[in-house]
Amino acid sequence: MTINSQSNTRGILFAILSVALTAIWYPAIKIGLKEISPIQAAAIETLVSLITAIVVLKLSKQKFTTSKLKPLIVISVINAFATICLYLSLYLLDPVMSSLLGRNYVLFALMISFFFLKEKVSIAQWVLMLVSVAGGFLFVYSEVRDFNLIGILFVLGNTLFFAIGNAISKKYCSSVNPSVTLFYIKLISLLPIILIGTSIDNFRFFKVTPYEFIFIAVVSIVSSFLGVKFFYKALAVSSFAYVNTIRSMGPIFVFVYSLPFFPIDLSLLNAVGGVSVVICIALLSYVDYRKSKIQPKNSLPINSKEIKGISKEY
Repeated sequence: MTINSQSNTRGILFAILSVALTAIWYPAIKIGLKEISPIQAAAIETLVSLITAIVVLKLSKQKFTTSKLKPLIVISVINAFATICLYLSLYLLDPVMSSLLGRNYVLFALMISFFFLKEKVSIAQWVLMLVSVAGGFLFVYSEVRDFNLIGILFVLGNTLFFAIGNAISKKYCSSVNPSVTLFYIKLISLLPIILIGTSIDNFRFFKVTPYEFIFIAVVSIVSSFLGVKFFYKALAVSSFAYVNTIRSMGPIFVFVYSLPFFPIDLSLLNAVGGVSVVICIALLSYVDYRKSKIQPKNSLPINSKEIKGISKEY
């Protein structure tokens, strides 16, 4: 497909709008977590995603049935733990650190592809992964900030769980309609989230004010639905390289949004580490895309539309 300069400009604008919307999630949810618990927020977002999937299926007059229920149950349980880890990490860490370390999803996805799906990983990809990990260590190291190891473990757990879930989805559910996949994952994952929430807070878990519910719901819809919508519009009219490079700038947008609300102290080492992670993740995604263009016909590349709504990566 030939992309002219006008379409490419539109695509870049769509990509910037997509990142600007999705990056709102981290500081906005961090503010929301001052009023409700992380697991309550996780339950609200999962419920909103479930309702969205039902509306999409109804409007498109698609069936809710699937023959892949067993793998979807496994994916849903993994998704529940990933979502809980995501909110707990944001509760314990500042939005910028949670956002930047969350981009390690690409690293986990590549390692799972290599070790479990037996896909080839090039030397360039291994080098970029190592540099990205080193950059991550530089970013989290600080002599002036508290080093919250539990929060870092939660954000790494979130990315690992999402990567495992998407790998299973790729292997067993690639033929399932994306909206049907999203419906079952959110429907089933809501149960363990509620069970964990009630086991911790008993029935206080259900005490959420209309304002708190609406706040989390609106942030989720704006950042997830509209952000992803503009991302696909950008891909439709611009090159993957441009769109993905802009998308990798998500943590920078998160940093700008967070400044008025949260004290964020960054040293030169932190900045160097953060920038190296952003650049390496962008290059890793681009290299992975280039490989998929020459992938054998019998291979099953991950289709971003198939995992829409399953993974949260800004």
